[in-house]
Amino acid sequence: MKYAPRFLHVVVAAAAGILLACVFPPLNFPWPLAIGAFIVWVQLLRRCENLKQTILIGFGFGFGFFVTLLQWIKIVGTDAWIALTILCTFWWVVASVAAKLSMSTRWWPIAIPAIWTSAELLRDRYPFGGFGWGQIGVITPMTPFANGAALVGQLGMTFAFVATATFILWIFSNSRSVQRKTTYLSGSVVLVSLFGFTPAVTDFFEPAVGNAQVTLGIVQGGVDHYGLGVVGDPRTVLSHHADATVSNSSQLLNADLIVWPENAADVDPTLDMQSAEIINDVQKTLPKPILLGAIRNVSDSTRANVSLLWENEKWTQVYQKRRLVPFGEFLPARSLISQFTDRVNLMPRDFEPGTTPGFVEINGVSMAVLICFEAADDWQALAASEDSSVIIIQTNNATYQFSGESEQQLQSAQMRALETRRPVVVVSTSGLSAVTDPHGRVTDSISQTEIGALVRTFPEVAGTTPAVFMHHLIIAFVLMLSTVLTAAGIHNRRKVAS
Repeated sequence: MKYAPRFLHVVVAAAAGILLACVFPPLNFPWPLAIGAFIVWVQLLRRCENLKQTILIGFGFGFGFFVTLLQWIKIVGTDAWIALTILCTFWWVVASVAAKLSMSTRWWPIAIPAIWTSAELLRDRYPFGGFGWGQIGVITPMTPFANGAALVGQLGMTFAFVATATFILWIFSNSRSVQRKTTYLSGSVVLVSLFGFTPAVTDFFEPAVGNAQVTLGIVQGGVDHYGLGVVGDPRTVLSHHADATVSNSSQLLNADLIVWPENAADVDPTLDMQSAEIINDVQKTLPKPILLGAIRNVSDSTRANVSLLWENEKWTQVYQKRRLVPFGEFLPARSLISQFTDRVNLMPRDFEPGTTPGFVEINGVSMAVLICFEAADDWQALAASEDSSVIIIQTNNATYQFSGESEQQLQSAQMRALETRRPVVVVSTSGLSAVTDPHGRVTDSISQTEIGALVRTFPEVAGTTPAVFMHHLIIAFVLMLSTVLTAAGIHNRRKVAS
């Protein structure tokens, strides 16, 4: 019975992680449950007596969350799903250990959210370039505090959600008076309400609208089947999008630019004459420039995931994807992994990352281009938004159809809109394709497996939000705060031990 309470605590931590994941799409449980999950996590850490228990609580919390949130990876393979879950959970273990150390200081209610936010920053970058999917701040669009995203961005909102949990615990653990606790909580509700419900605060930073405008035509052409190997026969996906564009040509007639999704050209159209001819035939029917996703052959050993602007029977490489997905677009330790599975043959060549941001300009309106999982990286969208009026996200979600991945990616797109106060256009091979307004609201969409087109006009805008120009300051703040307070916690523990 000595180990029963410890085991039970780990089970509770895992349950809290599962509950937290359920707040995310596609389940969309009420957002306050996220605060409750963090309260449980912190309270369990406070009960830990040693490092081993702390690690187990962190592992249980992280594993429960990621194994639920990332269940769509099962389509690639159960081993890939569990491996990615453990990789992401590592940073939650690190956060748990640092959080426990900080509890020996009086500043732990501030230290823990700073530590958590720092761990999310690191998870988004390390190892292998990181995997930042599912950061807590991305739930902001489904809360009443969406206006705050323009002020502090996703990182700041992550800090705020965790800080809410630690502050609630601090109130109830440090004040014995019911009246004082009520006063503290009431004051907190007022402050949070002002932060979240006062549009005047963020409307002050609303980008200025210019005279120029651009009309985009978004085409979702569909695929033959889903899961691994969605491309099918050569040029099939390209033909689907060409056919969908021609069949919706009357709707797309007023568009200044037609946008096709990532991997719309499944055979490199810069080298394959048959693919190029399919695109040219579309433009003979509908003489509009097309922005399309394609896979380019860089060399015998590498490929590139690119966005091409196709016009007048020629192409311009607009953007080469910079943020590649480990194990999805390149294989770290390829020779080692190949000894355990033959699925490395599904990706015989690694992709090569780009080095510069992507933009396309039509009618004097500049638009930023992101590809697929880059939607989850706030730093890329924030940097690109300063020189653009619209953010275009080209994606191919056919592999993970009806698994929740598309909904989670759309939520990231909504967050990018909230932070930058820019409309965000998501165009997918098989859904979800959607238009999100500058306030993070989905104004129109094409559902999964549906074939169709959307046409929307966007104005030129200028200006930026505090979330954009303070992004690096917020990063520096949370990293410094977490480092200082963790170090203070270590110092206090050594002092007590001596």
